Amino acid sequence: MQSKDEDLALNRTFLNIDGERKSVKRTITGDYDKIVNGDSVKINYTRTIEFEGIGEYLKLNIQSIRYDKTYDEMIYKYDIR
Repeated sequence: MQSKDEDLALNRTFLNIDGERKSVKRTITGDYDKIVNGDSVKINYTRTIEFEGIGEYLKLNIQSIRYDKTYDEMIYKYDIR
């Protein structure tokens, strides 16, 4: 299974515009770019996050990132003895 960047979610994302906090207005779905380099394949998935407002001093604030990936192996094991 190949993991794609569409499995990545940016939660509680804000843009500070000249000190004023703005919430996401909308997210625009983008395209897939498939990059083949020898035996490896990388898929880039692009989205645009839109905020309302303009300003001189911009600061992106991402408070939570979630990445979903399916594993077919044990990731962590803990034994109580």
